Amino acid sequence: MASRSISMADVSNAIPAASKAAQNAGNYYGNQAVGGWTQGGQGNLQGFWDHSMLGDPFRLAHQWRQIADGPPIVPVEKAEEPVAVAVAESGADQEYLDLAVRLGVNGPAVAKARLLNFLHTEAMGVYNNQRVDSYMRQIAAGRIWCWKPLRRQDREALCTISTPLNKKQPNYHGEAVLEIYPHAVPFVALLSAERIAKAFPDALLLVTDFEAPKPDPFMSVTTRELFDRDQTVLIFERWSEPKYRD
Repeated sequence: MASRSISMADVSNAIPAASKAAQNAGNYYGNQAVGGWTQGGQGNLQGFWDHSMLGDPFRLAHQWRQIADGPPIVPVEKAEEPVAVAVAESGADQEYLDLAVRLGVNGPAVAKARLLNFLHTEAMGVYNNQRVDSYMRQIAAGRIWCWKPLRRQDREALCTISTPLNKKQPNYHGEAVLEIYPHAVPFVALLSAERIAKAFPDALLLVTDFEAPKPDPFMSVTTRELFDRDQTVLIFERWSEPKYRD
């Protein structure tokens, strides 16, 4: 193949297309389309200009312009703001649930049905767990959010579940840790927690947290058995720090 010399004008004309294409290709194709030259430093950059390996630089620049003008980069959508919704009854007969509790038959299924019936009767809405997770990941901005016990008795309950928990640092989003929630809880949120605690002495109350001055927390309720089985929580309260529901 015949070779041709490359002038500084050639370089100047090709750089803008290459730069734009590399940026778009890196974002859109996960750094696959442009190969290793974007990561290899000066050596590979010299290889890029070696037309004997990669062909005519003008044709290459044209191809890269096609990449740059190709499919648009799709921005990451912001997580939808979680909104509390009304709770439907569990479908379990309340008389049956009361009898089960009196007999000590209060496994995870009974515990969840009782909590759902209570939240329905008290008109306390709940938040969708997946939307809360997406929202917390977004505002955590690279940090890991976790559930922390609200009270000492909640911490003691977590200490008895079958999976050992870290004291402070979570390993993944939504994991519970043993450190008690360290921030102030608004009066109205405490009233909601008290309503549940009075009806369910065995309630396990948890609050979201991550390393930030304003973690905008959510509060959830579960029981030791229910959480131990599959980490089920019912999210019933939230507030914005430093003031309540701004």
